Amino acid sequence: MESTVIKYSIWSIEDKRAVATISNEHGQNVQSQVVEIPLADISQIGGPIFEGWWPKNGKPRRVALGGVCLWDARWLIKFKKRGKGNEGARRTLALPYERKDAFERLSKGHQIEKIFYPLRPSEYHSLLIRWQGQKLKEFHPEKILFHVPIKEYHCFIARLEELIGNSLEELHSELDVFTDDIKNMISNNLGGLMEVVDFIDPMSCGAMEPEESFLWPYLHPEKFGFSADDIYGIEDLAELKLALHALKARGHCIPVICCVPTIPDAYAQKTDKETNVILF
Repeated sequence: MESTVIKYSIWSIEDKRAVATISNEHGQNVQSQVVEIPLADISQIGGPIFEGWWPKNGKPRRVALGGVCLWDARWLIKFKKRGKGNEGARRTLALPYERKDAFERLSKGHQIEKIFYPLRPSEYHSLLIRWQGQKLKEFHPEKILFHVPIKEYHCFIARLEELIGNSLEELHSELDVFTDDIKNMISNNLGGLMEVVDFIDPMSCGAMEPEESFLWPYLHPEKFGFSADDIYGIEDLAELKLALHALKARGHCIPVICCVPTIPDAYAQKTDKETNVILF
């Protein structure tokens, strides 16, 4: 019997291994690399579904680098229908390529019907942060660099305000509340390890654009006081691409232990469940 292939972000998961093709741009050339990661099934312990190291012989170092994204695919724009035919397009602002498409539509004069945003953190956030807490307690690093990208999300909202010509103070305020909830979850799961946690701000350490900031700690760990040899990552599998891009760009290998918290991917499932809505 054929095994089932599970799609998760850019990864295909089958037979306890994840495979993806990673593209890296070098001037006019695009180079592609197939990456494979062995995975362990950890679904029986009530947490995420899979976990694994990249590279496969990876191990903890003295400094852990991790993060958690904020609003997921429930942060959603529904555009007004243009002419006859299908319903208006729906784009989540949580994914870079959909956010870019949404902003391009707005710049061309498309009109928004509704904006949805999450009421509270999801099961995805709970499972990811709980797993990170368990692993960090097991590894007990000297320092934990944690990226919670609140400044970046405020920048995305500001760009949206600019394009529609209206204030979205409700989104800014609710994002702050959501971020507080996430930080409380991190504190509750890390316990005494919070003494060695630094919530890092890449946009105050050289990253010029919000899209650039997610890669910045992997690309320039020295900006945060450490060398690449000091650091390992602890991430959602979807974020492993950060370490892979850093390896191509700067030649340093930062090992990452990663997990698959939920299937389907919370950042690809557009839903208006457990959301508030702003009408236009």
